[in-house]
Amino acid sequence: MPVNFIRRTRLLPYHGTVKVQEGDWVHATDVVAELDYIPGDLVRVPAARHLDIAPEDLSKHMLRSVGDKIEEGEPLASSMLFGEAKQSVSPTSGYVALVSNSQGMVYVRQPMPLGDDQPVVIDLVKEAKISKLGLVAALRVNPGRIVVPGQVLVMSPGVIPKSVVSPIYGRVQSYRDGIITIVPVRSRNILQAYLTGRVKRVIKQQGVEIEAYAHVITGAYGVGAESGGEILLAAEADEELPVGAATAEWQGKIVVAGRTASLDLLRAAAAVGCAGLVVGHINYDTLVAYMGSHSRPGMTGDDEVLMPVMLTERFDAASISSFVWQELASLQGRYASMSGKTQIRAGLVRPEVVVCLDKWPQKLPACEATSGTVQVGDWVRVLRRPYRDQVGQVVDLPPGRQEIASGARLRVAEVVLDGKVVTVPVANLLKLEVGGRASE
Repeated sequence: MPVNFIRRTRLLPYHGTVKVQEGDWVHATDVVAELDYIPGDLVRVPAARHLDIAPEDLSKHMLRSVGDKIEEGEPLASSMLFGEAKQSVSPTSGYVALVSNSQGMVYVRQPMPLGDDQPVVIDLVKEAKISKLGLVAALRVNPGRIVVPGQVLVMSPGVIPKSVVSPIYGRVQSYRDGIITIVPVRSRNILQAYLTGRVKRVIKQQGVEIEAYAHVITGAYGVGAESGGEILLAAEADEELPVGAATAEWQGKIVVAGRTASLDLLRAAAAVGCAGLVVGHINYDTLVAYMGSHSRPGMTGDDEVLMPVMLTERFDAASISSFVWQELASLQGRYASMSGKTQIRAGLVRPEVVVCLDKWPQKLPACEATSGTVQVGDWVRVLRRPYRDQVGQVVDLPPGRQEIASGARLRVAEVVLDGKVVTVPVANLLKLEVGGRASE
């Protein structure tokens, strides 16, 4: 079975502490970097004005670097003008987030308190002063949803609507009889390796670059961030599962759920703690309903959806392709990392399921594979008409953007389909095999 040599850059959302060193061997679930705080509001400090200097000179006068921790009243920058020393001090405790030489500003990120590890239980009927029946329409979140402090849980109707907001960053564990339970979540404070492999490079205060050998199954579209768990085949490639199929067995697993999934099944899977769901297709409106207010067509992965979902084919009716299902079947029971991140408009990123080798083969590859990036020599499947579902090989990638029949200018690839070279937008291609193959 083909194995890909891959490299991933892993970055914290804000400056923090890197826990590993270059050359270290890491497992997918290992913490490679972390924050000791939950990032809060940005506070602007007009440091250049305080120092009476030009904005473009601010960096030369900084006493602190981006990522440094600072306490209220401590100096951020200093200058000496006509023998007089001037300082710009921080008005708050936090972390230096940005130094802007164009604006002459220093931005300090305020940390939010982590709080304790105890679940928060809220009686929404009592707090919103609404009936249980009225609560059905007023509820803004579902079990499995990630919520942040201040996010609306319930918005009651009326001339003066009353809202109930989340007091913590956490996951909605359950909702029953008007009672909602939110469990604190620390996932944004730690950065896991995602891959089992070697640390190629350490990026100071930000993250690492990791390389690995892995089986990579790429999807056509996905939602949700990253997750991980053992692969579980719960259905055949063309089978449709009922809501009742989501049981405790799915907890912590990457579940291959067959042809499609209803909205009820998606929510039921998230509620039982499923780590990720892989299906052939899902109607786009169903995905939007699952994502709720976090829906961003064509650019997903940063959304607050606890359980990532990957479509191996497309939005309209289709079963999981036989070669995709067979590869997933061969990997059943092995730990997989999964990402629902999809980016179509600006650079091509596809959702993926990645199963890494615990030991590297002796022969190193001549090239590397990057998730979602189509390269010359790759085998691809076309996702849209007139060549939809045809499989071919990329023979050329013309530079820049090319004009297509519709008049749009897009990145395109020249692909051999049935012995004929055709031009297809790169965004309409799904990579099947990638460079740097080795045999197990």
